[in-house]
Amino acid sequence: LTDDSDSYTMKRVAEGAEVPSATLTGADHAIRLKKYGRRLIGSYEAFRRMQIDRFALHLQLLAVKAEADKVDTAIDILVNGDGNSGTTPTNSNLTVIDTSAVAGTLTLKGLLGWKMLWGNPYMCNVIIGEEADVLQVLLLNNGSANVPFAQVAGLFGIGGVVPINSGLGPVQIGWTTAAPTLKLVGIDNRFALEMVTEVGASLTETDKIISQQKNEIVMTETVGFCVLDATGNRTLDINA
Repeated sequence: LTDDSDSYTMKRVAEGAEVPSATLTGADHAIRLKKYGRRLIGSYEAFRRMQIDRFALHLQLLAVKAEADKVDTAIDILVNGDGNSGTTPTNSNLTVIDTSAVAGTLTLKGLLGWKMLWGNPYMCNVIIGEEADVLQVLLLNNGSANVPFAQVAGLFGIGGVVPINSGLGPVQIGWTTAAPTLKLVGIDNRFALEMVTEVGASLTETDKIISQQKNEIVMTETVGFCVLDATGNRTLDINA
């Protein structure tokens, strides 16, 4: 979807003038699908003697690990784009948003200023980063020098301030080793990413290895990711 700021809202159109438009075109590259799968092997005795609920727990654990592999791919697409033009996120540097910040150390002003860069109708409702970078977010200094006025005013009854924009609202935050170092990935999860699944490719198959008296269960699926609307994705370089 190719759009510009003048087309985001319905504005008055003069008589006979052309109505502002947005252009919807196909992507340059097809979505790359990848196969994800896990195989569970056990002896006849292990499968026969194990309780059903415990066996189901092991299968669930393997399924969760397969989901984690897909998360790595999804984050790579969010950060680097899916190969099509205009799918890489807009990056902002911490020291540009907060000129008093030191590269490598996140500040409250830098985080709030970055979240305010999402323009209506987009908002940042998910932040992803490495463990150390997310820890910086969770431990941001909120000392007496920078307590938000909205909080103080509300407590003392001198006229509270409630933002009407949704960009500063609560966000979900997650940490993973798949995230880039010293960089936060912020997304609007309504528009950020699309997952495509190949129909008929999700399989669960079983077989016996009679020469070793073993059973095996193989679970596979074929999925791919693409950027739905890159305007909803932004990154914050903490080290710049």
